[in-house]
Amino acid sequence: MKYKAAIALLLCSAACSGCKIFVPQSDRSVFYTLGDHSISKCKNSDKEGSTLAVVNILLGQIPSYADCPYIVIKDSGNKLIFSDVNRWAEPFGDACIRILHDELVGRMDGTAMVVSSMHTIGNTLVCDYRLSIDFDDLIYNDAEKKLVMKCTWTFFDYNNRKQLCIHKYVSATHVDVVTCDNIVNATKTALVELADVMAEKIKDFVILPRSTSEK
Repeated sequence: MKYKAAIALLLCSAACSGCKIFVPQSDRSVFYTLGDHSISKCKNSDKEGSTLAVVNILLGQIPSYADCPYIVIKDSGNKLIFSDVNRWAEPFGDACIRILHDELVGRMDGTAMVVSSMHTIGNTLVCDYRLSIDFDDLIYNDAEKKLVMKCTWTFFDYNNRKQLCIHKYVSATHVDVVTCDNIVNATKTALVELADVMAEKIKDFVILPRSTSEK
């Protein structure tokens, strides 16, 4: 009985003092996004009756260390450092696809309609082409003071059931001062440059479909 009474007294003391031990802390998290969230690069398009080809962007793979809420960097050794407060405001893959989509919309204007159906893999009904990106590496490397990006991207023709090209892409974007803002901006810059390269190459493959009046 004495043992049970002592346990009960200890639990009661812990419960009463809990409000002093577990003091609520203010959330210091800082949330980052990629892209401008602007309509300036987005234009209305209509597939019906037009000759616009439709290019669907899909994200196939992203490193697990990058696909997390916390912004991560690689130190001068082999350690990955996850920030305690700096976080992505959305899934990182979604942010990457959105900025690639927005950049490609402007570059493919008049040649193709660019859409993003990340979760509708194998959509052959509304799209003429599929642009798939697999990121092998996407991280700031403190030893090199650069944002390193390595990826493979492919371009597939749905109409002819044929893969038109496959490319390995590597880039290193310099970061002058190591701050989270600069790392986020370097990530955006690297994605914009990737969109430039992809747009120039896939323009050679896009064939405008017949208009509905010709069918």
